[in-house]
Amino acid sequence: MPVRILVAYASRKGSTAEIAQTIGRELILKGFAVDVSQMKSVASFAGYYVVVLGEPVVHRKNNR
Repeated sequence: MPVRILVAYASRKGSTAEIAQTIGRELILKGFAVDVSQMKSVASFAGYYVVVLGEPVVHRKNNR
């Protein structure tokens, strides 16, 4: 039985979702059982051996 991995993400404009999907596809190619889901849809981490979390990182210039 392959290891189950959850790739959960938060995304406002879709780029983090695209990255999560790409990570999921690569893990599937390596033989893992992968679920890719928005974080707000995840009710539990039960049953997963690995959880990968992704969120957008925003850098705002400080105008001092």
